[in-house]
Amino acid sequence: MKAQFLILTVVASLTLAAQASVFEIHAVEQNRSDKTKAYTIDNAGRKVTVNLNNEVLIDRTALVSATSIVETTGGKNDRKSVAELKLTFTNEGMRKVKEITTAHVGKELGVLIDDQLIATPVVREAPRGNSIMLTGNFSKAEADAMAAKIKKGK
Repeated sequence: MKAQFLILTVVASLTLAAQASVFEIHAVEQNRSDKTKAYTIDNAGRKVTVNLNNEVLIDRTALVSATSIVETTGGKNDRKSVAELKLTFTNEGMRKVKEITTAHVGKELGVLIDDQLIATPVVREAPRGNSIMLTGNFSKAEADAMAAKIKKGK
């Protein structure tokens, strides 16, 4: 009986580990291989397919919170509102973000929410604070939904 319990515990642990996190960051690879998965994203009305490395660089466990905001940009005559997703990280999570972004300067990272590619930002530099802002081709309502999904964890 004890052996059956141990086997069930191991199987349950492996099943949970195999499930994708609701929030993940992956490296974008130039070429498709057995170590990548292809994702499509709408980039300014144009569908683009990118290959994400299977290794999860950062997941939801690195986050403290996710919130959506609207940022207004432009001058007096050309004001534009842009929906953004603000991701705030734990101290350890931010350490990881800085380590990963430093290693990927000039390269793209893929951001997945619920296994959907939402952004492929090019890393310019490591972030300075404890949060990052993601902008993409999404509305305020979509940013709200993504933040809620990350908060719930499913």
